[in-house]
Amino acid sequence: MSYIKKYFGTDGIRGKYGELITEGLAYRLGNTLGRDAKKIVVGRDTRWHGEPLSHAFMLGVTDAGCDVISLGIVTTPAVAYVTKAEKAKYGVVVSASHNPIEYNGLKIFSTYGAKLTDKEEQAIEICMDGEKYFAKDSGKKISGSVKLEEYYSVLRTVGGDLTGMRIGLDCANGAVSLSAGAIFRSLGASVIVSNDVFNGENINDGCGALHPDAIAKTVKDNGLDVGFAFDGDADRIIGSDENGNIINGDDIIYAVAVELFKRGKLYGNTAVGTYHTNLGMEKSLNELGIKLVRTDIGDHFVAEKMREEGYRIGGEQSGHIILGNYSDTGDGLLVALYLANLVRRNGVNVSKLLEHETYPQVNYDIITKNNREIVALDEVQKLKLGIERELDGKGRILLRASGTEPKIRIMAECIDTELAKDVADRIRTHIEDIVGRIR
Repeated sequence: MSYIKKYFGTDGIRGKYGELITEGLAYRLGNTLGRDAKKIVVGRDTRWHGEPLSHAFMLGVTDAGCDVISLGIVTTPAVAYVTKAEKAKYGVVVSASHNPIEYNGLKIFSTYGAKLTDKEEQAIEICMDGEKYFAKDSGKKISGSVKLEEYYSVLRTVGGDLTGMRIGLDCANGAVSLSAGAIFRSLGASVIVSNDVFNGENINDGCGALHPDAIAKTVKDNGLDVGFAFDGDADRIIGSDENGNIINGDDIIYAVAVELFKRGKLYGNTAVGTYHTNLGMEKSLNELGIKLVRTDIGDHFVAEKMREEGYRIGGEQSGHIILGNYSDTGDGLLVALYLANLVRRNGVNVSKLLEHETYPQVNYDIITKNNREIVALDEVQKLKLGIERELDGKGRILLRASGTEPKIRIMAECIDTELAKDVADRIRTHIEDIVGRIR
């Protein structure tokens, strides 16, 4: 019988603060990880409850005899970088990423700056539910400022000379608020920064990667070259081209893959996406001689595939983009700087770099705590299979339970917008009826 994880979802441990995510859980996780480690790196986003959770986690770590490198408010990819640079056993970020303020979570990175495998997560869970461990000598807190500055230096190298570029940044009132504007300005760019004043409660609130219309308006209203919107911990990025059109993860994967391919640096002539990646974009890559490999949805699946095969670019439509030459995890700020540099070096508008075919997609979210059970119902699976037979190659359906929120996600992608909407509507109506019946 396969192990069913109790705490970990698709992106670490995540849930509502005060329910699943408590100081007690944070302590137990820290105490578990600290038992077989000498150093653990810790950072957090701007949520007010990130501070008590971080404190509890670090207490669990030091009680187990392990030292802690505390970075304070910092982006998730910064923690991943410092973890690898410091050769720490783990890196942990107290964050719920793009989720609203009532959520928080704990993301874990390995010593290589990569997310853990399912087997590693299972072993941690089993230990968490055991007895607490107190070492003879407690661990201590040490500084990671040198390696953090090294990370920012790498970012500036990737961005290069951006003199003359006009760029918009939406920081989502999150962790990147402390660094994004300063880094772009240091490279010569003229920058308009928004949503970079956090108060502990306004993270992702009507701004950032989940609300890209805001950055699109900023770009269009001010005649900017490009705009970038981050999520709360900046491992995700969505953008806007010079015309105010939204740039999603598929667009960025396409632009980077094509650039690497032209330079003869796209390993295996392959990019990595997920089952959500647009078929039209895949078709455009194929016409250039570039293959797309798909994984399950979740950036850690993309990262695993890239590590296993040596691929250099991969990500998700939602904006988790991994540039394998620089990092083993999604890094919104790194990607923004890379893309800005790409625009400047090519001397063209960003829209020119993103010209690929796109099939219409219709996406719906249905809120329900019974998301996993409903998706697994025979009547739901039969409906999905029946519609797929009707489509007969004219489209596809994705139906899944979110791993980070109490939602069922529906995606219909077809050659025709009306057909995609009809398919998505039929599935949504059926599932909403089920949700109403079991309330």
